[in-house]
Amino acid sequence: MTPTAVTPWWDELPEGYRHLLDTTDIGDEHRLRVFATAAGDRVLRTALGTLISAAMLPRLLTRRQFDRERERLRFYWRYADAGDAEQTFVRPPADVPVRESRAARCQYKPRGIVSQHLEFDSPFTPLHPELLKSYGCYRQNRVAHALHFRHPQGPRPTMIFLHGYSLPSYAINSRWFSLPWLYKKGYDVLLVTLPFHGPRKERNHPYSGYGFFADGFAHLNEAILQAVYDVRIWMDYLLASGVSCVGVSGLSLGGYITSALAAADERPSFVIPNSPVVSLFDMAR
Repeated sequence: MTPTAVTPWWDELPEGYRHLLDTTDIGDEHRLRVFATAAGDRVLRTALGTLISAAMLPRLLTRRQFDRERERLRFYWRYADAGDAEQTFVRPPADVPVRESRAARCQYKPRGIVSQHLEFDSPFTPLHPELLKSYGCYRQNRVAHALHFRHPQGPRPTMIFLHGYSLPSYAINSRWFSLPWLYKKGYDVLLVTLPFHGPRKERNHPYSGYGFFADGFAHLNEAILQAVYDVRIWMDYLLASGVSCVGVSGLSLGGYITSALAAADERPSFVIPNSPVVSLFDMAR
């Protein structure tokens, strides 16, 4: 029997559909909340876009700088054409030592939760050979950091959480995403600090996350590759400690990294990109 072709639903919409009103039965109170949320999102998006543009523009102002950046980007075309995640996302070594320490007085410690601060020296090496020296000169970024909510009775299924751009605060992300509630439901949680954020920010950088975009698009590619690379090391650490399964979720930039991780590694039991960046180019526009 010849299979019947299925017409996509979008081809069956009536002519002029886009001009129809998007009606809803929600009340005025909820309309106000939706409007306020949308307005707040626009303000926040504009502010973040301004920060990112201000970080990147100095590297692209002159024709010479722009041409050099474009030439550097050509290097990555071969990886895009090959479509091989193993070549692009280089697998980290399996024996990276992780250092554990109790949270100090000045560090965030959620009440009623056993938490540890973890760190390791990231062995990441840039994919682009021309960036070996310039990318490696960021000393603070060489050390990866995370906060671990860990049950004292033993390892539990664990969620790795990746924060958004310029928002590495453990306290804010913990409250916004109800991570203590998830802990009390029986899960462990690992809040990861992305490259060039928080304690990984260089001392001369004006704000957390500045270094992610400050040195151009090729540098940005390497920062994303390092973020995925470091998360895979955190996964190695958790699974080696006896954790049965690991999932990953992230917000905005963290959502983008979460999606990239899903293409590079098959081990996560789930990946939940929360309001992820889908296209960096469109975001910049």
